Amino acid sequence: MPAYKPDQLPITAQESGFVQRSIEAGDLLLAFEHVPKGDYAAQFADLPGGQCQSPHWGYMIRGKIRIKYADREEIFEAGQAYYIPPGHVPEVLEDADVVEFSEPAAYHQTIDIALKGQHEQPGQQVR
Repeated sequence: MPAYKPDQLPITAQESGFVQRSIEAGDLLLAFEHVPKGDYAAQFADLPGGQCQSPHWGYMIRGKIRIKYADREEIFEAGQAYYIPPGHVPEVLEDADVVEFSEPAAYHQTIDIALKGQHEQPGQQVR
């Protein structure tokens, strides 16, 4: 796989301070994301169980995120690698920058619902 820097990738999703730069590489979606502080439960309300249905593998560059599951919570902080299985809702406790890998089909199905109603801006692809 070639190496990528965030500024080499196009903005593929953007909403209310959330910015994603991504590319499909091999069998995974590679994404550099900036995620502002906030509870994201409302964005996942239209998904089964009100939860993200995509698994994610990643690394926290900066920030702090609480991941809520039906039966538990986990907190990820800067400097940690993580795996998040399907069936979760993120709450960003501190603005976060992450590098994340996801299965493209599950991710796109989830993000299309989570970001529904967003309008594409010139030069940007919003998923």
